[in-house]
Amino acid sequence: MSQSLSEIETLLQKNRVIVTVGSGGVGKTTSSIALALIGARLGKKVGLLSIDPAKRLADALGIKLGSELRRVNLKAEITGSLDAAMLDQKAVFDEMVRRFAPNPNIAEKIFQNSIYKEVSSNLGGPLEYMALAKLESMLRSGGYDLIVIDTPPDSHALDFLARPNILAGFIETGVMSWMIKPFHLAQKLGAGALFKAGGKIMGGISSITGMKMLKMLAEFLVLMEEVIIGFNRVGREVSAALKADTTGFVLVSAPYNNAVRSAPHLLRELKANNYPLLAII
Repeated sequence: MSQSLSEIETLLQKNRVIVTVGSGGVGKTTSSIALALIGARLGKKVGLLSIDPAKRLADALGIKLGSELRRVNLKAEITGSLDAAMLDQKAVFDEMVRRFAPNPNIAEKIFQNSIYKEVSSNLGGPLEYMALAKLESMLRSGGYDLIVIDTPPDSHALDFLARPNILAGFIETGVMSWMIKPFHLAQKLGAGALFKAGGKIMGGISSITGMKMLKMLAEFLVLMEEVIIGFNRVGREVSAALKADTTGFVLVSAPYNNAVRSAPHLLRELKANNYPLLAII
């Protein structure tokens, strides 16, 4: 389908969240910026978030961007505003810990935990969780009439969309409780109870990683329990928001072999997951 400027303006007037998807190198970031600028020209308070690790958004805007939304200077005649940010995995992770940890002391223990230091900075999977958390934070703030999300290329965009369901399944099937229960018992009964409660599984882990690593893992899981549950709640809320009547997806493509091959796949995935397609650029 082909959209005129007036049709795009109508889409932006009707929707609060616009998510752009597409393969790499097709102009997705440029399209995201254009949509955000048109929204600002319509008088909207616009938030633009890039979750593309390549950091193309900062290059395209020509300004330094971080996890905190930063105001972009626009022409005086534009009545709206534009704030932009690029996802900083660790900064958002820290923000969620502060929000969901039972108290500041536990939050500080989590920050000092060696496993947390590694996971919050270097593990690939949490990037999509952090994107969902940042989007939820922007929605919850109520400060934006329009939010434009610039997703990673192609299949990684689908990872972003799938994350709420993955974490929900992890919690709702009791996997997390099964993992954490032995560590709670160990806290109450002493280290010896850890192996009794976990049986051969705990003993096997200990033989591979050593007691020190097992202790670190136990502490991490117990400390993070409330935070993980909080992430699950955020994921559910964002998953619902992504399917709301005020949310739409824009597929960006180009006449390149890879882009042409990936577009039908993305369209099928959007349809299969009931994500509304607004336009194809």
